[in-house]
Amino acid sequence: MKKLISFSLLTLCLLTAASSCKKDNVSPNNNGNNNNGNNNNGNNDNTTIVLNDLLSYYFVYVNSDGDLRVIYFFQDNGNFNGYRDGMQVRRGIESPAISNNIFTCTISSQTYSFTLKKDASGNISMVSYTSSEGVYSNLEMFKTSDAPAFASTNGTDNIFHYSNNGDGVYLYFDYENGNVWRHDSPALGLSNSLPYYMLSNNIGWKSSDESTIGVAVPRWQGNSSIKMVTQSNISDLGQGVQTAFEL
Repeated sequence: MKKLISFSLLTLCLLTAASSCKKDNVSPNNNGNNNNGNNNNGNNDNTTIVLNDLLSYYFVYVNSDGDLRVIYFFQDNGNFNGYRDGMQVRRGIESPAISNNIFTCTISSQTYSFTLKKDASGNISMVSYTSSEGVYSNLEMFKTSDAPAFASTNGTDNIFHYSNNGDGVYLYFDYENGNVWRHDSPALGLSNSLPYYMLSNNIGWKSSDESTIGVAVPRWQGNSSIKMVTQSNISDLGQGVQTAFEL
C-alpha cells in the first residue's frame, strides 16, 4: 500500500511540473490578441513610432529663401498622406516611410529625414533632421492638440498682432461670420472681411487667394508668448515671416 501511495504522489508531482513548464513557455506576445497593425516587430515598450502616429503632429519651419512652410499629415481613403504648405504654394508628400523612428519623405524632389523619439507616455519629439535644401534657421515639431485656437468660439473676434517696422499690425478672426478675417495696419487701415480656409486639424489658415498664411504654434524659438507664425505678400503687412501674439 505504501508503494502504491508513493507511486501516485510521484505521478502527481510529474504532471504538475509538466503543466508549469507549458505555462512558462507561453510567448509574452501571444496573448490571444490579434496584431494591431502597428508593425512594432515585437517591441512592447511603446516607443516604436509608426506613420499614423504622425497624424497628430506637424512641422513648422522657415526655409532657405526665408519663406514660412508647414508640413502636416492626414488620412486619404485610409492612406497616410500629407502636404507641405506655404504662401501661394502647396505640395504633396511622396514616399513617406518610417524605420527605426526615422521618418523620411520627398517633396518636390527635396528629401527630408526626421529622427524622432517617443517617450513612455506616447509623446513624440524631434531629435534631429536633415534636408536636401540645407539647414533651416528654425524648424520645430508640435502636437496638433497644442495648437492655439485662432478661430474664436467665445462670442468675440480673436485678435493677433505684431510689429512691422514699428507699426502695429492686427489680424482679426471673425466670430460671427464664419471663416473670414480682416487685417488692420496704419497704411491700409481696417480691411473688408476676407475669406480663409483651415489647414488640417485647424493648425493654421490660408486666405482664399493664398496671399497670406498663418500657422498656430504653442511657442516659437522658445518664446511661449508667440502664438502664430505668418507670412503675407500684402506689403503693408510686412515682408517675410512675422511672429504674432494673441490679444
